[in-house]
Amino acid sequence: MEIIRIPRADKAEYDKLIERGYVCRIAFQGEKYPYIAPFLYVFDGSFLYFLSTKYGKKIEYFRKSPYASVEIEKYNKDLSSYTFVTLQGYLEEVHDSIEKKIIREKFVDLICAFYCIISYTIRQYLW
Repeated sequence: MEIIRIPRADKAEYDKLIERGYVCRIAFQGEKYPYIAPFLYVFDGSFLYFLSTKYGKKIEYFRKSPYASVEIEKYNKDLSSYTFVTLQGYLEEVHDSIEKKIIREKFVDLICAFYCIISYTIRQYLW
């Protein structure tokens, strides 16, 4: 088996991967082990925004330490292509009501677009 070095991607490639996705995993600093949870996200070109409930382990760990790793991936079903990016940083809760409204609308758009695709596919299948 030949060992192949994977070339480093540039920021434009990472941004393209991030823009096309909507599900990620966030690793929080847990008690003894990291705690990993899936999240929906939207990307505004500069920042990632995550959709979360206001309860659960993830919120508990976020409150203890906002430092986290985020993983976003894209792959073919047959795994002939697999691309991912891992980002490290810290999470901040959004408090500004106008910013929250803008972000909420982005999530509504994301969910509606996804629902429309599923709805269309189901209608096609039924008719």
